[in-house]
Amino acid sequence: MVAAQLHCKMCTISFHPRFANFFGRLFRCILQYGWIPAMLFIYMSPPQSAVIVESRSEPLVADSKLTFQSADALPVAASKATKTKTSPAPASEPVAEPKSSEASNYAPTVDLTAEMKKLDQHYGRALGQLPPLDNQPVSRQFVFHNKMPKSGSTTMKHILSVLSERNNFILDHQRLCISDNCEAGQDDGANGIKMVKDHLLQQRAANPNSKYLFLKHHHWLNMTELGLEKATFINVVRDPITRFASRYYFNRFGWGLSSGARRQTWKNDEEKDQTLDECVANGSEECIESLQVMVQYLCGTDAACGTKEGDGIEHDDGDVKRTDWVKTSRATEKAKHNILNDYYMIGILEHFPQTLDLFDKMLPEFFSGAKEASQSKTVLTKRESSKTAHNAGFTNETRAELEKGLLRYEMDLYNLCKAIFYRRLKFHGIEL
Repeated sequence: MVAAQLHCKMCTISFHPRFANFFGRLFRCILQYGWIPAMLFIYMSPPQSAVIVESRSEPLVADSKLTFQSADALPVAASKATKTKTSPAPASEPVAEPKSSEASNYAPTVDLTAEMKKLDQHYGRALGQLPPLDNQPVSRQFVFHNKMPKSGSTTMKHILSVLSERNNFILDHQRLCISDNCEAGQDDGANGIKMVKDHLLQQRAANPNSKYLFLKHHHWLNMTELGLEKATFINVVRDPITRFASRYYFNRFGWGLSSGARRQTWKNDEEKDQTLDECVANGSEECIESLQVMVQYLCGTDAACGTKEGDGIEHDDGDVKRTDWVKTSRATEKAKHNILNDYYMIGILEHFPQTLDLFDKMLPEFFSGAKEASQSKTVLTKRESSKTAHNAGFTNETRAELEKGLLRYEMDLYNLCKAIFYRRLKFHGIEL
């Protein structure tokens, strides 16, 4: 049970919740009354805790020395054959909120003030790092939407296609790999650097004065380190449980309705008919071991963003790498730093109409008329063809199991994004 960690150059010091509370009160006592009353405070209220010191090579968050964490342990993913469990580092400040078993994209009407209050209780300290809500984007000419899989990105592509003509900007939509053959060693794909760097240099040189929006499945990029023009980063995130369920059934049944729609059925007949509830209950491989999608997309291409054993990256070589939960915890903290400091805005798929309103308010050069475009016949027709062919949903028990286990860190980031999103809605006068 760990409530707080104190990070220094060479170690991480973890405190029991009672000690963390004692430490905070002692520090405030010293600041307010001086050392003598503080000594009396120690005599009257001695700490009852053990302190654990762990060596480490780098800080979890560059500008933060105290990170509050949950006391609950997160089970390590294990193979179906062994199903062994240990206790890795837990995610910081998680918020578990029960939802319906329906894997719906749009949430019901919520009390914005109540939701903000609940999330602020958990993320108040982190939100203190958020720039002013009226801050300006890094660029109003160059926007990078590093879209995530199964998070409304296909619908957004169709909306942006309509808006690019109305608002006169270049929409550069690229698939996962820029090259025709996405082979290992090409430095391409969601975590690649060379191919996307060369592509952006070429495109911006060809259109230096044009409004340009780059849409691609890609982990966050440090544009300054790569010597690239700074871009305004935006994204849309989805409830990790419904995203996981959507991907789970997409792997089995592919896309749905219209002729020519992509369809991928990667699973064999024995696994194909297994529901997500059964997968979780049986401890099947894909429900105890999975890519931490949101963590990696929001953390970036840096080596510190790896979440797997070894070099931290999942390679397509047939060798299944286990999740390293210590690495995942560190990558999550780095992702939080990016969310707070490097993303101009992040929408919520469950509140997609409000997301479009917010994008319209904050980047009208690109998103003016976004909600109207989303209701156009072209977008609605194409949206139907990109839905997963079959999705059986899941129970609240399955949600709870995934929230506290496999997708714990994803939920942590999702709730931080929601906390910021709700603040932006209130600031811009957008109702839920």
